Amino acid sequence: MTFRIVIHMDTQELIELGAELVAGGFGGHELTIRRMVRDARSSGVGGAAADVLADTTAPDVARFRAFAVVSAALSRVERSPDLVRPVA
Repeated sequence: MTFRIVIHMDTQELIELGAELVAGGFGGHELTIRRMVRDARSSGVGGAAADVLADTTAPDVARFRAFAVVSAALSRVERSPDLVRPVA
């Protein structure tokens, strides 16, 4: 069995990412956005907003709103900073 370490985005990272998105848009941040969406889904938060945030064809205004919803939900999640999970 293989294991991977999962490190969730913390509130400070979410704040910094939000500031970068406001300053320059989503371009160049897609990898980080995918990480954020994966974090939200694995934490059981985000729902439809995570889907919109992940959709690179969605209008930026919709993605910004989705970012706000997902980042707020992630900032409220109680979790250990480092978790070891088996990889299937």
